[in-house]
Amino acid sequence: MSAPLAGPVGAATPCAPDPARPHAVVSWFLDLPAVDPLHHFFVLYAVGLAPDPASPTPRLLNPRAQFEIGLLALDPHAVPTSEEPGRWQPLLPARVVFQFAGLSRDGVAELTRRVALWLVSGSRWPVTAGNPYEQRGWAFDLTQELKLLSDCPTWTAASPAPAQAEPAAGPDLPGDSR
Repeated sequence: MSAPLAGPVGAATPCAPDPARPHAVVSWFLDLPAVDPLHHFFVLYAVGLAPDPASPTPRLLNPRAQFEIGLLALDPHAVPTSEEPGRWQPLLPARVVFQFAGLSRDGVAELTRRVALWLVSGSRWPVTAGNPYEQRGWAFDLTQELKLLSDCPTWTAASPAPAQAEPAAGPDLPGDSR
């Protein structure tokens, strides 16, 4: 598991994987008080989109997608903490939903860590739900980062598939596709 991250905007803490959710790759608890002092808790997650009989069928926005990264705001009234993910109450719609292919699980975990670093450093701000301009900016940045990682054999999938990205976010997306 990655080390916690801190920056001028806030902190990100990696959460232990839930053994009951084998499709979950990684999740980060984000506390970003510089974003909004009253509404600053988020979860950044990455999940695999392969069929799993124990889980609901994922909603694929790109038929070739293998993974999804998402950013959800958390209800601050539930007093979320990184130690108790069971208490998290996501606020919908999702701030960011990004589906793609071409990376290994380790590559997806690294991409998610880099996104957490963007957020705590302030180089990327959480998307205002439903803002298409901010969502396009996120999609562009994630696609560029995906291309960088897919050029490195360390992070690519064992069965090479070209890096494919299909960004999506908006009021009709509930968040975690599972």
